[in-house]
Amino acid sequence: MYCEKCGAKAKDGAKYCEECGSILKKQPDKRKPLNKKNKIIIGISGLFIILIIAFFVIGSALCKPKRLAVKYFEATLSNNYDTLYQYFDVEDKNFTSKKVFKKLNETKKDKDTKNKVVNYSVISDTISADNLSAVVMINYVTNDSKNDTVSIKLIKDKKNKILFFNNWKISNPELETIRDYQIKVIKGSEVEVAGIKLDKYMSKSKSTDEFDVYVLPELFNLNYPVKVIYPFGIKIDTSITPNSYSRSTTLEIDVNKISKVVKKEIEDITLKNLQTIYNVARENKMFDEVKTLISLEDDNLTSLQKSYDEFKEDINDRSYLTEITIKNVTLSDLKFSDDGNLKVSFSYNYDYKTTYEFFDETKTSESSGKYYSSMEYSYDKGYKLVDFDNLKYYFY
Repeated sequence: MYCEKCGAKAKDGAKYCEECGSILKKQPDKRKPLNKKNKIIIGISGLFIILIIAFFVIGSALCKPKRLAVKYFEATLSNNYDTLYQYFDVEDKNFTSKKVFKKLNETKKDKDTKNKVVNYSVISDTISADNLSAVVMINYVTNDSKNDTVSIKLIKDKKNKILFFNNWKISNPELETIRDYQIKVIKGSEVEVAGIKLDKYMSKSKSTDEFDVYVLPELFNLNYPVKVIYPFGIKIDTSITPNSYSRSTTLEIDVNKISKVVKKEIEDITLKNLQTIYNVARENKMFDEVKTLISLEDDNLTSLQKSYDEFKEDINDRSYLTEITIKNVTLSDLKFSDDGNLKVSFSYNYDYKTTYEFFDETKTSESSGKYYSSMEYSYDKGYKLVDFDNLKYYFY
């Protein structure tokens, strides 16, 4: 406020000018009142500022590693596979679809709830100095009153940044997928993985004359059910568990997983072949006699004939055997040879008689025993003997 007479500045609220003593008159307020339009603009601007602040506050809170770790922990407790599936960075949808993910987890889900988590709390969440990783520690209590702690590791996801906010993802090997996983199986087999036939995944460049190789684009680090029908007529239910250390597998035959019917069929043909070889070799007969009595591989009999001739020589030169009866055969292992044949390892029980000279006197003895050997088969409308190994030839 200023004096109208002398122009001196006066104190607010003063009635007289301190310089000239004149009466000071109150000056009217020259500011114009805000109209309705301006009031609306100011209100909207204020609201916008509040929304921006709220956006950054809420967005920052939603993108904190602690929140993500807790959400992941809760999903694992409740077996919420829809939520857990979101943590995978999957590109292929065949063997890594949500449907397959749920199916694989349902089969492994432990229905025993004696160690069910009843309460938990976050005891720490630490972000590294370089702001690239974080660790969230969660303490939990099970219904049997046991305390334990789980450490959930997270890393910053630079590829999928959410607007202005840092995006974190769980760092867990179980959440990784395996790319270009190879399955090797004897040629002509039919294979299904998680109910999906593998025909279109066969790699012609990797397959050979004896084996087919399938390349699956992407798999979870989970246990996949596998069904195999081998050209030998053998059906197997097995499984594979891909991981980053082993990106391939060979579907071998597990003797413990074949049906009782198939197992008996192999044991019966092996017993028959075993008895025939002993009888013909003991009588010192030529290999041509074997060919008329046993179902053999037609293409190449060189290896089988060599094995028979050596065995015939050993059993006649180093044994006193006069009679042998193979009582039973028990399979111990099944494998595929490099040529794609079925190698059968087995044990056999037998009764036998020997005759020998003792001081010009002929002696006869009877006994029994057990021995381990193997035979190799091809398959063409039945099992064809390809070779055998390690038959017992010394009897006394």
